[in-house]
Amino acid sequence: PHSWSTQVPGKSFQVRGRSYLIDKKKVASEECLYYSYSVEAYRTEEKTFDIAGRLKIQGDGPGTDSPNLESAPAHKNEYRTRVKVMAKVAGGQDSLPWAVKMALNQGNGKPFIVSKCGTFIDHERGVFEIDSDVHNFIPMALKGLNNCKSYFTQLLMDIGLVIEARNSQELPEQMLLTYRFCNPDLKQVVQNIKSLNT
Repeated sequence: PHSWSTQVPGKSFQVRGRSYLIDKKKVASEECLYYSYSVEAYRTEEKTFDIAGRLKIQGDGPGTDSPNLESAPAHKNEYRTRVKVMAKVAGGQDSLPWAVKMALNQGNGKPFIVSKCGTFIDHERGVFEIDSDVHNFIPMALKGLNNCKSYFTQLLMDIGLVIEARNSQELPEQMLLTYRFCNPDLKQVVQNIKSLNT
């Protein structure tokens, strides 16, 4: 079955508000700057980067309304260390064991900066890629992921990206894009990345 759905409303994510540097308050984001065009999963036995290059992804593809990513803030060098990922459970958690629910709640909706565990790749055709190696997550986050991943098939999970604002001119933050994983079963990922034409 289809395991992801189109963009989750940006307002469902809490981001740094206009006066965050003073009061540390977060607010609901405005609607996303871009929307998710496709979500694909591949199996690999080794670290693999430049996935977008293998997939021959083209920016501003058919049916998209987003502006060219060459002009997007996240495509500029100074912003590459400031892209944050937010992941939160949107449904299905009530039936989980208590210990698993506690593990999920510890990091539910809390952002983490990808640059601390990933790499960024530019593509001349207006596409930017964020590769995150989960094995380089901090021990607590990695342990929580390993404890929970067998329960993913019971969950709806909302994922979003946002650029971290660091001065008043950049506030409030606004979600770049979001998408929802619907009961994903990682065991059903059978296509190997090596099968893609480069």
